[in-house]
Amino acid sequence: MRTVYICHPIKGDKINNIVNIVKIVRAINLFLPDVVPITNYIADCLAMNDDVESEREKGLLNDEFILKSGIVDELWVFGDNISSGMQLEINIAQKIGIVIRYFPQINDVQTIKNNRDDYKSEGG
Repeated sequence: MRTVYICHPIKGDKINNIVNIVKIVRAINLFLPDVVPITNYIADCLAMNDDVESEREKGLLNDEFILKSGIVDELWVFGDNISSGMQLEINIAQKIGIVIRYFPQINDVQTIKNNRDDYKSEGG
């Protein structure tokens, strides 16, 4: 088993972005049994107001803590639009040596199912 932090845009079309993240998590759980997806930021997005700077900062601190906790094996970047929050997550992962993988076109269950070999760990 390995843990994968799902890096995906939220801001902008928040509802559709969250729906897309849920689809990604579902696909991972259905078709990649050795992967545990981490999407802690969804709860923060639903519970806090991203337009209030102190609340946004708290959410970003939570993300940073998870990434630095030692439980994240890989960071998977979904979508071709890298938001400022995503860039922060990518920078943290790079700094501490977390493997980063980019999947710019992935947005639904069928795509992950059809391309599941792309998600196998290096050497696994």
